[in-house]
Amino acid sequence: APTPVGSGTTSVTVGWEYPTEGGEGDVTQMIVQNWDDGSSSWVAVSGSPVSFPTTTLAITYPASTVQQIRLIAVNSVGQSAPSPVAQFTIADVPSQPSLTATAQTETSVTVGWTAPAGNGDTPHTYTVSMDDGQGGELLPVYTGSAFEYTALSLVTGWPYRFQLVASNAAGDSSPSSTMSYYAAGTPAAPSAPVYVSSDCSLQVGTLNVTWTAPTETGGCPLSTYMVYVDGAAVATADATTMSYTHTGACGTTYTLQVRAANTCRPSDYSALSSGLTHSIADLASAPTTT
Repeated sequence: APTPVGSGTTSVTVGWEYPTEGGEGDVTQMIVQNWDDGSSSWVAVSGSPVSFPTTTLAITYPASTVQQIRLIAVNSVGQSAPSPVAQFTIADVPSQPSLTATAQTETSVTVGWTAPAGNGDTPHTYTVSMDDGQGGELLPVYTGSAFEYTALSLVTGWPYRFQLVASNAAGDSSPSSTMSYYAAGTPAAPSAPVYVSSDCSLQVGTLNVTWTAPTETGGCPLSTYMVYVDGAAVATADATTMSYTHTGACGTTYTLQVRAANTCRPSDYSALSSGLTHSIADLASAPTTT
């Protein structure tokens, strides 16, 4: 039977081996036929017959069609019986896919993706490969039609690498970019900022606050804090600082809040802390927590 050698969105290249037994005389040609629905008969394709020793033929077809092809060998005595029929989907392999983390915990990572361009045939399966979290070989861990995969029972704080391949009737796509994600959650919210002092002795007033680190860090050491004033991010502080000085107009009241991030997921901050509402003044009034 013919076998696929190559394919594109509007073509397929079929290949074969010449028979060496079963008749008198050497094979001189190969007739390539496909089934024609219009005439309900087998019809020689363009470029057929193919003379020995050529073993391939590229055939053009409409994109996204399914074609049936068979072969007939020819020697000095005549034609052989037809080969078994082979079916080909006229398509190229899918475009390169991409994947991203959709959820992370201290013991799991979920990656997700969308279907890439099928180039004539919708991707039928996806294969996810990942390593051992210590830079080992990427090995397949999932093959199926879903658009998400969750790796479980991971080691907290280890970075795991993931890669995705999409497959259709024409074959496999090139692998996605390799992405690395930690088995880690996000920290809990820090405590509400605590008033320390304020000063209006200079032209610009200052308001000093501090806070306490969250006890739940998401499985990795804390890295930074993001400080918010009246709902807007205004500054970052490293994990050891846990204090902030805000400058503003004397007599003005501000609400301060804080979020925390860890070293494994430095861009994924915790929920906002409760707020401290306080004014800048030499003699501070009692703060309120919101």
